[in-house]
Amino acid sequence: MCSNEHGPHPELKQTRIQVGSRAESILLRLMAMNDEPLLQFQQRVTHVTRDEPADENATVLATRDHAVIQEWAAHVGAVPSTGECTASGPASSMKVNDGGSGLRFNFPGVARFREISWTEWLDHFNGHDLTFVFENPRGRQPPSARFRLVRTADLPR
Repeated sequence: MCSNEHGPHPELKQTRIQVGSRAESILLRLMAMNDEPLLQFQQRVTHVTRDEPADENATVLATRDHAVIQEWAAHVGAVPSTGECTASGPASSMKVNDGGSGLRFNFPGVARFREISWTEWLDHFNGHDLTFVFENPRGRQPPSARFRLVRTADLPR
């Protein structure tokens, strides 16, 4: 089904980004993620669910609630995707180092990975016992697209 050969994949989209657009703003924020860690060593995070949202003062949030993850993705324009070979298709040509979960998001103007369904994304999320850690998007313009997937057992409480 999947091979180790990582050639170009026509299903991966290349899109030009217009200067001054929302897509450019999101891309710049994503690029800045490497400069400053989202989750500081032993930093406490606020756990949220759809029924128990965070207050506006919380900066870093964590959830396993599928609805919260999907709402965040809709808010920032993220599309579920993967860099790994799965039953639904081949791996991307990019080297992905994420502990094997293969979970990613494509953002407007940046579609490096193969899109997958929310069902497949969430099945992998649950199967790898992950927690979605993200920057509180409330009151940010443009909204923050910073996130990290962390093994639930490794998350500081």
